[in-house]
Amino acid sequence: MMINKLQHFITQHQLFSANEKIIVACSGGCDSVLLSILLHQLNYKIVLAHCNFKLRGDEANEDENFVKQLAQQLNTEFYSVHFDTEKYAQQNKLSIQQAARKLRYDWFEKLLVDLQFDKIATAHHLNDSIETVFINLIRGTGIAGLTGIAAKKNHIVRPLLFATRNELETYAAIHKINFRTDSSNLNEDYTRNKIRHQIIPILQTINPSFETTMQKNMDRFATTENIFTASIHKKIQSAITQNNNEWRINIKLIHHHFAFATLLFELLKPFGFNASQVDSIITAKELKSGNEYFSEQYRMVLHQHQLIITLKNIAHNSVIIVDENEANITLSNSTIGIEKINWSAENKIDAAKNVGLIDAKKITYPLIFRHWKQGDYFYPIGMNNKKKKLSDYFTQLKLNTFQKEKTWLLCSGDYIVWVVGMRLDERFKVTEQSKQVLKLTIKTH
Repeated sequence: MMINKLQHFITQHQLFSANEKIIVACSGGCDSVLLSILLHQLNYKIVLAHCNFKLRGDEANEDENFVKQLAQQLNTEFYSVHFDTEKYAQQNKLSIQQAARKLRYDWFEKLLVDLQFDKIATAHHLNDSIETVFINLIRGTGIAGLTGIAAKKNHIVRPLLFATRNELETYAAIHKINFRTDSSNLNEDYTRNKIRHQIIPILQTINPSFETTMQKNMDRFATTENIFTASIHKKIQSAITQNNNEWRINIKLIHHHFAFATLLFELLKPFGFNASQVDSIITAKELKSGNEYFSEQYRMVLHQHQLIITLKNIAHNSVIIVDENEANITLSNSTIGIEKINWSAENKIDAAKNVGLIDAKKITYPLIFRHWKQGDYFYPIGMNNKKKKLSDYFTQLKLNTFQKEKTWLLCSGDYIVWVVGMRLDERFKVTEQSKQVLKLTIKTH
């Protein structure tokens, strides 16, 4: 029986225990309705959670009402949320499917914390897992992409992965269980639906046991993936280092390995970079510095045989205004202490990089801290009043893109006074004639 198979799968994969509390993601479709009913019959503590993405007008509202009524029938709590999915997708430059997925899982995670529940159960079944394999193959994947959908990942569980779509629909028909049909599942503009309605039926005519065969294949791939991961883990871990929210991959350590492409793919996969981007990196002429790549959450720059990865949404366009009497300024990665001191020719100039000494008479307030932009130039101290583009100065120091973006400039009007922590401008330096000096001291967080 279906209910016995479900309990066996839960126990086999240790999805959750009898005393854990489960949020069931219920759309109103056949799969999630059956999951809700069966878990209720097995006496698990559940609540139903429904997302209304506002994509199908009245149909979406009817789905929500249906799930609410189902919760009442099961005598369990019901939670729902409305999303302006199209607006969110536009604002974040995502497809509708990507936007819906992020909104859905972000809300589930919040609900899990708010309700102090233990697991989120989704109704993915065997056919969903098979379709995912084909989607991964089309987009490009490593071994992990051939294993399908995981039965358990952190606190998200998929208890119905043992069952096919046909088995679930047959069970619902025999037991006269009502459910909603999502009309968007018939829209073949979506890749998954094309695979579902066009590709898989052809494969089933070739192999009537296609679903069973694929399940065995995915199990084998999962075993192979575990062996593969264990064997390369040490190799790839030696090539990557992390410092706060910045990761560096030393390509030189793996570049001459016979499986370089595979190792690089496995290194970049956790950050959301895909196979075509890996190919682009590999074929880049002499691994040219400055090439940039983006995933959904991360930005990556190639610099001197290193791949440097940071969170994509870190902004470096802040401007901080400094009035004359301010003693401390907080930047993104440090604090600048500001002190005005009397000066004479006998004073010794502090040459430390974390200290900037500026002739107070040569500046005008307010001062400005900002980041560099194309076209910036200054007159580096010690270069006989020679003008230098800031971009050329950065190149000379071999700074990568992220280091350039993190560098602060202290400006007086339109003039750069100090490339903070690096070089002062000749025009603002302290001389024997200086009477008052502005001393700026960097204190790193």
